[in-house]
Parts: sequence; structure tokens; C-alpha cells
Amino acid sequence: MDITFKNFQSKAQGVDVHPESTAQPWTYSLTGLVSESGKFNKIVESGLPKGNLTAEDREQAIESAWKILWFLSSACSSAGISLEEVAERGMIGLDQIGDDFLPK
Repeated sequence: MDITFKNFQSKAQGVDVHPESTAQPWTYSLTGLVSESGKFNKIVESGLPKGNLTAEDREQAIESAWKILWFLSSACSSAGISLEEVAERGMIGLDQIGDDFLPK
């Protein structure tokens, strides 16, 4: 299967599960993005200091990560932004990051 951000975003647009239709449907995506990011953080933060994630923690982290990508995709779609554009901008940004960007 050829997986691209474009394919993922297209599929994600067809999966609309927010509980009610609202004038601001992106609020569900943004809330989900924050919530799922917190779950991912908790999994990784508790597992990595021990050396590596356990197999179970790794699976939970992957489950959480794809949901983060889904919520991000939905929020970007609502704003008229493609994940491809985000990834392209990120590639440029990564090329420009130097030591000044690293936390001190």
C-alpha cells in the first residue's frame, strides 16, 4: 500500500465522527489533538526513562500517534491546509534548524 499524507488526509476526510454537527466542527479535531497528544506524552514519558518502550507501550504509542495524525489532518482540512504542504514546509524547516533551535 502506498501511504502518503495526501492519501491519509483524503481517507480521514471521509471519517467524520464528531458527536454533533456544529458551526465549528474543527473544535472536535482540536480538542482531540490536544487530548491524544497528552496521552502520547504520558506513554512515552513513562516508558523511555526505563530505557525503551515495552511492546505494549509501543503499541499504545502507535495507536495514539495515528489518532494525533488523524486529528491534525482534520483540523488542517478545516483550515484548507494539506498535510503534504505541512510536510513540505517541515522539510524546509528541518534543513534550516541549527544549534540555536535546540533547548538550552
